[in-house]
Amino acid sequence: MEKSVLQLSPTFWDSEAACYAMRIGSSGHEFLMMWKTSKWQPDLSAFPTLDERVTLKEVTHSPEKEAVWKQSCFRSFGSHGVVRENTEPAPFPVIKLAHDTPVSKRLISKEFEILSEMSSQSLPVVKVDKQPLEDQQGIFEYSMEKLVAIEPAKIGSYIADIETGLSQLHHHGIVHGDISPSNVMLNSMRQIRFIDLSHAGKLHQPLDDFHRHLAEFRGWNSFEIAIDLVKLADIKKTFSTHN
Repeated sequence: MEKSVLQLSPTFWDSEAACYAMRIGSSGHEFLMMWKTSKWQPDLSAFPTLDERVTLKEVTHSPEKEAVWKQSCFRSFGSHGVVRENTEPAPFPVIKLAHDTPVSKRLISKEFEILSEMSSQSLPVVKVDKQPLEDQQGIFEYSMEKLVAIEPAKIGSYIADIETGLSQLHHHGIVHGDISPSNVMLNSMRQIRFIDLSHAGKLHQPLDDFHRHLAEFRGWNSFEIAIDLVKLADIKKTFSTHN
């Protein structure tokens, strides 16, 4: 049974409403919780009792998304979507749903496209259902196989596998763009699988606005193997089996 209130996104700045906001879920519904000051954040444990500084707005799902929402349960959240799981057995039981924003839907469409291409080349990425779900605004969801997280204490023993897997991606002209321990999981055969490819791109392809932070951080203007190697070096430094 799900908690009475669930956090569905990090706190973010809503430029249209000119306020801070957070997506939350309660009783099967999604809401935007909004407030004005950065030095204060609502107490979710007090919900549905709201501080006078908070405005609550229900998010209306398309009929297609609402159907998926009702047939699944919450697992985790990110900046641009939530991960849910079918309550009934399914070949691809894990569901990634975009938040209801143009950017989030654009990213999930791109991620699905690149995952589909990589799966067909037998690369070490999460397997996805080749039929995503769409509403009037385009793709809002895709389904994938169920994976398990690698325990932090065991990350070091998988570094060689992560390095090999990245080499396979690079050989096929793909840069992951966001390699981290949380984006490497294991399938039922205990083989590593990369997830969350919303930052991925084709080798030497120009970075778009969403990836501008990479250009600002290292001076890169295109997807380069060095992006992954820098992040891999950080993982090695932190999780080396020699530590």
